[in-house]
Amino acid sequence: MISLPSRSFVRLLPYFAAITAFPGPVLSQTWTRVRTEAASDLVAVHFSDAQNGYIAGAFGTLLKTTTGGDSWTSVPTPVNFSFVSVAARSAGEVFIGRTGLYHTANSGAQWDSDVGTFEATSGSIFDILFVSATNGLLTKSGGIFATENGGTQWDLVADTGLFLDDLHHAGGQTFFATGGITYDSVSRGEIARSRDGGKTWETLPPSEPPMNDIHAAVWENDHTGIVFTFTNKAHRTEDGGDTWEVLSDDMKTTRGSSLPSIIMDAVIDTAGHIVAVDFEGNFLESADGKLWEVTQGSGEPFSALTKLPDGSLIAVGNSGNIWKRPAADAPPLPLGIQDVSYDAKKHTVTIEVTGTPGRDYQVEVSRDLASWEGGLSVTAESSKFSIKVDAPEGAGTAYFRVVESKREIVGSP
Repeated sequence: MISLPSRSFVRLLPYFAAITAFPGPVLSQTWTRVRTEAASDLVAVHFSDAQNGYIAGAFGTLLKTTTGGDSWTSVPTPVNFSFVSVAARSAGEVFIGRTGLYHTANSGAQWDSDVGTFEATSGSIFDILFVSATNGLLTKSGGIFATENGGTQWDLVADTGLFLDDLHHAGGQTFFATGGITYDSVSRGEIARSRDGGKTWETLPPSEPPMNDIHAAVWENDHTGIVFTFTNKAHRTEDGGDTWEVLSDDMKTTRGSSLPSIIMDAVIDTAGHIVAVDFEGNFLESADGKLWEVTQGSGEPFSALTKLPDGSLIAVGNSGNIWKRPAADAPPLPLGIQDVSYDAKKHTVTIEVTGTPGRDYQVEVSRDLASWEGGLSVTAESSKFSIKVDAPEGAGTAYFRVVESKREIVGSP
């Protein structure tokens, strides 16, 4: 279960009878814009390993990296379609999809066109997911297709009649396909599930309360996951999709405002946080799917986000935007307050904290929990450290929290 660090409330006597201390959210890692010559909108990204990956986009765009996303080169494609899906199998082998499915085994030197004869049917191939050297899945026009021979032949295994955008391997033999439709005043989320490795699928009944069109989802395991909808609601399941609860009707930023735009894609990083990108070009990070730290990016809409095998993240979007974030370090101890003491003679508060050595932390103080003021900043010398601050004057009640200092994003020159 993904959760914020538990809040520890400490009552102190005398004088400050209700000084309360609790940790704030852990803020984002550094995102860096990667220089690229592509100006076309980028839609889908996938890596075969920590170094080799591909990005598909508008007007026949296909980009390749052999440096873990630090640099990209253009790959020739057989058609001028705007691709919406990509699956990298190795440094040289990749599948890209729109109405048809296209395959190269030598980085675009030669292409196999209309693999699986998909061009005979309408609709786009919105997602391609290989789960082994031979087995894979894809979605097209509400149909789920499977291959057992590495992608040479594809067979329809489920005609769901749904609007499915994304495939997810939740763990073990469990897979989900999510999506939905939004039109006029209607927005409906739709989910299909397989519990036998993608061989057979069932359509999950509408949730109660209903969920809107699903734009992103993360799965901790085969029974626990969160979906994010067109209206920025979050729904959570802990029984593999049989039932759903509304995790948040209106997800908030750490400043208390509603999220700036629609979440477009999300992953769980190596520190166990949910990282997402939105339609206004922002980066978001949350420990529980309800409260989010928002960092501005380029301002161009993001389309897709992926986690590499080494834990680093790549985000892609409009106007050729490619951003990279290094793997998040899992802290040896969660950010938390272990003890608080008040010195009445000196009118100071000492806070005993656990965190990550080398990271910067700041104490913030509030008198009413409605607004916070920044105070002393320190760098943790070890996983357990102390922070001493002056108690506010003239207050019968004061609240303290410790937050990790924000890291600024770095743009390319």
